[in-house]
Amino acid sequence: MRKKIVVISEWKNKEDFQQLKSNVEKNISIADTFYYICSINSSVKIDELPKITNVYYLSKKDFTLFGKLKTPSLRELLIDKSEGVLVVAMEKRSPLLGKVLRNSKLRSVGMEKDTLPDFELSFIDSQLLDGKLFQQINKYLTKIQL
Repeated sequence: MRKKIVVISEWKNKEDFQQLKSNVEKNISIADTFYYICSINSSVKIDELPKITNVYYLSKKDFTLFGKLKTPSLRELLIDKSEGVLVVAMEKRSPLLGKVLRNSKLRSVGMEKDTLPDFELSFIDSQLLDGKLFQQINKYLTKIQL
């Protein structure tokens, strides 16, 4: 079984994404494959965003009227092949994050904050900027031998 980490975050710009990707891949050593889901707001057009391997852009158009995930590539990543971990690299709640968490069959991991929903595994005193969250995740995943 291949170990997969799916990281969901908000898309700001390519530089911020590269920083996040570097932080994740430097601090989480137990994964074989990394996938990234970048939440975008409705004013951004997906066609204008850079094409990056293993990066999926998420918008409200990826969901049905009833909140079910309809994009085949995202369904396969989050539902059909349900081994792995969903790492939430966000510091505040968003409607798309809630829909992803409701649809996903992956274990959800993130920071414990009032501005975020509850995850299956939450880490307190963590921040995205210093990579502490990803170090804690790696330590935990190593211990449970995911």
